Amino acid sequence: MSSTFATEHTTFSPDSPGGPSAPAPRLDIKRMLRQNLRLIAGVFLGLSIPLSTAVWFLTPKAYNVYAELRFQADQVRIMDDVVSRNSSQFKQWLDTQIGLITGPAVLTKVLSKPAIRALPLIAAQADPLRFMQENLQTDTKGNSELVRVSIRLQDKQAAKLIIGEIIDEYTTLAKASEADTNADKRGAINGMLDKVRAELEHQHNRVDIVLKNLNVPLSDPSQIGGEDEMTSYRDQHALASTEMSKAKQNKALLESRTATFEEAKALYAKDPNTSIYEEGIEEMVSRDPGIQYLEAELIRLQTESQTKRESLREAHPDIKDFQRRLDVIQGKLTTAKSEIRGKRISEVEARLRQDIDIAARTLAETEERTESFRKTIDDHNREQIKASPEIEQFRDATAEIDKLSTQKKDLELRQAELDLE
Repeated sequence: MSSTFATEHTTFSPDSPGGPSAPAPRLDIKRMLRQNLRLIAGVFLGLSIPLSTAVWFLTPKAYNVYAELRFQADQVRIMDDVVSRNSSQFKQWLDTQIGLITGPAVLTKVLSKPAIRALPLIAAQADPLRFMQENLQTDTKGNSELVRVSIRLQDKQAAKLIIGEIIDEYTTLAKASEADTNADKRGAINGMLDKVRAELEHQHNRVDIVLKNLNVPLSDPSQIGGEDEMTSYRDQHALASTEMSKAKQNKALLESRTATFEEAKALYAKDPNTSIYEEGIEEMVSRDPGIQYLEAELIRLQTESQTKRESLREAHPDIKDFQRRLDVIQGKLTTAKSEIRGKRISEVEARLRQDIDIAARTLAETEERTESFRKTIDDHNREQIKASPEIEQFRDATAEIDKLSTQKKDLELRQAELDLE
């Protein structure tokens, strides 16, 4: 039986019958490195440069292609029937549009196009929809109304084609949805108009029956005592009723705008740096000469700072000085926006209250005029045909005709507005 022993430097076996064995040769790594250091270093440097170059050229390039969409906060017409929104409603609505752009509703239609299916990078995917969603990115640019839709692919032309098709499909979907919504509205309005016209005809028939019972020619109801004069009163009453209806709508709209603005004002009170889009506040802030000057100065410093950074190290005093100046300008800009925003909020609030006061006075005046004409007409009717059992039917029918006529005009106005969209 034999054993092998090892020390730090030598490996040997116990004596054998043949006599002591010779020491085994050993590999001295340190000595080898010392003797061949220059050769090793030369080989390493000689290989590292071409290998690095090969890796650089063999790594496939990726191209980032993007398009921008603008979604107006004041007048939103795509995929919705709401004319104006407050800040939180606009954010929720915008998230929905982004979800549509990056979701199956749009991407499935894009992938169904022959030109897209024929792209090698799409044809090579087991799940093209998932591949598209993983490489598609959306980004909202701060507090602006712009949304950037981008895709990063190794094929630049394919990326351009895909982005273009995505934007086209979303726009088509949006317009189709809006058209469907307007068609539904138009159908509903036409239905209401038909009912109002039928009811108007019924009420006119009631009036004709009353006039016939009173032995008054149907072609000339003015023969009821004083009707020549009363025709003018009725015309003025109808005009006053229309003006009263418009005044009510205007006052209600102003009150609704004021309530929404109060919510935005409360947000500003909590955080003066909050962007307020209601009543065009942010647009007024951005047009302020002082704000425009500070924003231009900030851009100038950012440009100069970037130029410095390209030639100096981060720790260089000039870089730190530029950063300090940038921070100062940014702070001034934030403070100035907050102050201007507060002033514009106060101005708009005062204007809205003034507009509501004017609308309230206008409404009161039209109501008084309408009531005056109605009272004159009622007094006349009571005096002229108070003995007739048909008086109540006549008065009810004419009043109903006035009301229905106003409804008919309002519906026709709404119908005309839809035709213009």
